[in-house]
Amino acid sequence: ALTLAQALGGPMNPMNMSQDSSQDRDSENGDAMGSGEGGICVVCSDEASGKHYGVMTCNGCKGFFRRSVRAPKPYECRANGNCPIDRMARNGCRACRFKRCLDVGMDTDAIRPDRDKTGKRASSQGVAPQAQLAAGLDVLSAVKRYTTEDTFLDEPLFKKTKEEDSPVPPIQPITIGDHHILVTLKQCDDQVLSMLDIVPPSPLSSSPFNLVDAFHHPTLISPRYPLATSTDGGLATCLDIARNSRRVFCQLLDFINSLRPVADFDMTEKADVAKRVAPSFILYNIIQYSINQQSPAHCLSLPLGQTVSRDLPLLEAPSEDSKSYVMAEMRVAEIKKGIMDELTKQARELNLSDLEQSSIRSLIVLEANFNLDDRRNSVLTAARTSIMEALHGYLSTSYHKQESIIRFGNIMMLIGKVQQHASVIVSFLQFTKDNSMPIDPVLDRFLLYPSF
Repeated sequence: ALTLAQALGGPMNPMNMSQDSSQDRDSENGDAMGSGEGGICVVCSDEASGKHYGVMTCNGCKGFFRRSVRAPKPYECRANGNCPIDRMARNGCRACRFKRCLDVGMDTDAIRPDRDKTGKRASSQGVAPQAQLAAGLDVLSAVKRYTTEDTFLDEPLFKKTKEEDSPVPPIQPITIGDHHILVTLKQCDDQVLSMLDIVPPSPLSSSPFNLVDAFHHPTLISPRYPLATSTDGGLATCLDIARNSRRVFCQLLDFINSLRPVADFDMTEKADVAKRVAPSFILYNIIQYSINQQSPAHCLSLPLGQTVSRDLPLLEAPSEDSKSYVMAEMRVAEIKKGIMDELTKQARELNLSDLEQSSIRSLIVLEANFNLDDRRNSVLTAARTSIMEALHGYLSTSYHKQESIIRFGNIMMLIGKVQQHASVIVSFLQFTKDNSMPIDPVLDRFLLYPSF
């Protein structure tokens, strides 16, 4: 996976530095090093350190080629073999990078096992202590690929939205500057949205389960229904809104299981993250889905096809007069007005690109969490900083300087407003609970309880 630090051209992550430096030092004697020759790496266009395995390459590509030949793995490209291979994106696709190595003439026969000092040391002594220590610091990989062997997937396993034999259309990369990380985040988004259940799962369990259980089996929260392509489900009821919120909650769990560094947290830490960011993540995704569906300003389209009207009552009136109902409906009206007239309007005016939308989702999930220790929070902060820097760089190449600064600020303000409105919604749910009004048990458990 492409790491945030590498994508931004910043310091390499310590584990990779340890691997590359140790392996590159122990180059085979049959390889004409010529470290002083200079030049450009013919694989990734970085500064070459000399001639390795027959061609001019940098140490990074030399080490990658050597490892690929010495320990062959079935690399697979997810973009039809058209991935960009340059200094910034060379770590994004190993399949295309290895193909480039072969295309430019790197000689596999030049790697001689009898002179493989690194291989001998690794086999006789195991993993170096420095590498073991650095492994704990490898926290900035952007995407963790879901596979059907992962333990947290449900039975039946999800399927892709397209047939497995159909080629996956390549994502058009941003080739200027350090923006490949945004493309990687978009791939994470697409991966999560492609997860659908093969058959409708059995009814949701009535037995209690906690958020850690839900990370192992996200369909405890909701089946992975496909998102609607039209709003033909009629006006939404409170039950419909709860079902839609559950579906996006399930999407959040899949997203956390895919997005590094949180994908590498333990289950308890993931549950802490999910509980803290769920209201904002659910609200933003519903708003953005509604915008993408080009819903009218007075309506909010829900991912499962229903519509919420700003001007029509939402709650079902009780048979007798109820002060709680009147107060609740007034608060609902205020919430709908704030979401549609302020929040959705601002997001619609921004006309966010796919890369910007993916960045916002990631920034919401990577919010600092006071229940985590300092090390985990520093990891989240570093990841957020990397994404913001990449987003700022992307905007700088897409807009004039002043416009890019204003747009970046507006996107950050939008995230803050999403969090504010989400807090208002959680406060309303607590109000309904305190007044003995019906509330979805799953949302009650995971949004209102202090524990998970």
